[in-house]
Amino acid sequence: MNTALLFAPIALAAATFAAQPPAAPVPASAPANAPAEKAAEPAPPAWHTITADSLMAIIRKLPAQRSGGGRPIVPEGTKPPALDDAHRQGLVDTQWLLARKAIDLGYEVRLEPVPHSRRGEQRTWPYANVVLELPGWGELADEIIIVGAHFDAVPGTFGADDNATGVAAALEIARVLKDPAFSRTSPRRTVFFSLFTLEEAGLIGASRHVDYLTLRRLIPTMDAPPEAKERIAAGPRVVMMLSLEMLGFYSTEPGSQRNPLAMLPGAPNLTVGDFIALCTHSTHAPINARLERAMLAADPLVRTARIDQFPSPKVPIFPPDLLRSDHGPFLAAGVPGIMVTDTANFRNPHYHTPGDTPETLNAPLYERTVRALAGAIWNIALDPEPFPAPSGQPTQP
Repeated sequence: MNTALLFAPIALAAATFAAQPPAAPVPASAPANAPAEKAAEPAPPAWHTITADSLMAIIRKLPAQRSGGGRPIVPEGTKPPALDDAHRQGLVDTQWLLARKAIDLGYEVRLEPVPHSRRGEQRTWPYANVVLELPGWGELADEIIIVGAHFDAVPGTFGADDNATGVAAALEIARVLKDPAFSRTSPRRTVFFSLFTLEEAGLIGASRHVDYLTLRRLIPTMDAPPEAKERIAAGPRVVMMLSLEMLGFYSTEPGSQRNPLAMLPGAPNLTVGDFIALCTHSTHAPINARLERAMLAADPLVRTARIDQFPSPKVPIFPPDLLRSDHGPFLAAGVPGIMVTDTANFRNPHYHTPGDTPETLNAPLYERTVRALAGAIWNIALDPEPFPAPSGQPTQP
């Protein structure tokens, strides 16, 4: 038997197999109980880019002398510090610093002149409000939200809480709203960031701002005829104003919060200074509730306290302590003005004193408050629910 012929097919087959490229390895199948790959984490909202560091950096850059008036708290028998030209020039320098910051953020800046001189003075100082405008789009563009904060301080104080915290918050929220996820969304409301001068001298800057808005027919005058009020209600108009008034001082100690309203029927019982208060006239309580809901949606852990129970049938007056900020002139013009505040001297022992420095602020809780406000403004500006038409009637008693 010829064994060569017998094994020839086997040899041919072996040669053919050897000439072919090796087959690709078959991947092993995953075990049946292997965990599925995790989906990519959603990106955090844009307002989470606001940090304690970014806020404190703005606060520390504001000039220490930026006063056009106001009354500091001084020990009994001590003469208040003189309001000299260095303070006034510091206030003028601050408005230009803020204007440059706004331009760096990509905003066009409107400087509203607020000329002012104290009694007996010859010189009128060129004070001005600094206004940043972010135009809206679509059918919501005619509704304007104003985010306001005063940038002056009383003589002899740095004014960290009062009110560098409000100014830093407004600028950081303005930065966040330039994010394309917001600025390129339609429809959305128009947002003004209005930085006021001369609050400590008697709400002068905010009052002048209301005058300018009235001239632009964005706020109806009290004595306007009904047809004029109807035209404003049908066109661009201010629907909500937030006054950011001292946002950075908090305490978790029992008894750290004084509550001058506690004796009034319906007032909240507040004894611990770990919340941010939202204060307005009872006429605007629904809008205040809308703001609170939006803040809690942005951060469920932020602690808020709505104070919008007055006037009421049992308390027919509006407590004067709830008018001590730049929302007051807006309430007087019939605009829903809301003061957002850490309650000032009812919590902060450094109010209007040289002790009001950046080191006294609670940076983590301040950051949380500003983030919640930024998220609230973002969402309210995009919310299709309409605001009520302006009544044209004052809401300040």
